[in-house]
Amino acid sequence: MINLLRLLLLLLLFLVAGCNSIHPLPTQDFPESRRTSANERLWYQYPGQDWNSQALHLGNGYFGASFFGGVKQERFTLGEKTFWTGGPGDSTNNTYGILPGGKDHIREIRQLILAGRIEEADQLYARHMMGDYSRFGSLSTIGNLCLNFKNHEGTISNYVRELDLRQAIGSVSYEVKGISYRREYFCSHPARALVLRLTCSPPGGLSFDVGIDPAHRKRHPVVEVSPDKGLWELSGKIDDNNRLTGNYLSSVVCFCNVW
Repeated sequence: MINLLRLLLLLLLFLVAGCNSIHPLPTQDFPESRRTSANERLWYQYPGQDWNSQALHLGNGYFGASFFGGVKQERFTLGEKTFWTGGPGDSTNNTYGILPGGKDHIREIRQLILAGRIEEADQLYARHMMGDYSRFGSLSTIGNLCLNFKNHEGTISNYVRELDLRQAIGSVSYEVKGISYRREYFCSHPARALVLRLTCSPPGGLSFDVGIDPAHRKRHPVVEVSPDKGLWELSGKIDDNNRLTGNYLSSVVCFCNVW
């Protein structure tokens, strides 16, 4: 059954260019019980390299995004709950690992067990009842979303990559060539969206390209860009089972004074 992914990713890029300074999301108005303590904050002074042990993870129950906090390139490894490689695939032999005729040996297996011939029963069971799991599939990644930042050559100072466990907000901050940069990320469950806010001070120093490295390339995924709508779309099919997918990025540019 073909499952059309209704909405995979809504990326809101808030490029704040009219502010004189950078501040994290405000916490001064939060009651004490809602403020993040030192035990609820993971922070590092270097970018992550390994997904399993160093990336920081965000999610909303629908999809997840792991970020590494690179200075010149921010990379998000994306996962979504319907990106499953199992099910009906390219071949006609879609038996889901069930061996034909297995039920015909159940009576003999029972008799061997009752007779105390456990090893023989086990061998017969393995030969006729233990199917092939290769077609069951597994949860698969969508791929990597990358933000490639320009004018980031030079000495990096005051670098911090962190995850606020209480508010579920990830952030990266650093300074390059006298410009302070800050990125903030979170996943919204109601909107099914990964939201990014990118700021710099003084304003005007933020420039980057967006690209994606899809994990499923067998059927040549297609990228369509609609500048008038601010919409970027990657469409294709999962390699193993030919299910349709649609990946959407939407951008919102905001020039404003904040906090």
